[in-house]
Amino acid sequence: MPNPEAVEDTISMQIETLHAQVRHHPERFTPWLAIYFENHRDNIFGGREVP
Repeated sequence: MPNPEAVEDTISMQIETLHAQVRHHPERFTPWLAIYFENHRDNIFGGREVP
């Protein structure tokens, strides 16, 4: 269970959808998530193209 003092909301989605949402609406997410995707893209997506 997320800490309610640290997490405003949660949602489940496919990783590709999350990646697209972070790219198109970065203000909706914590900045570290975009950094994580950038730094670990190949490990997350196995080298395949993502939206």
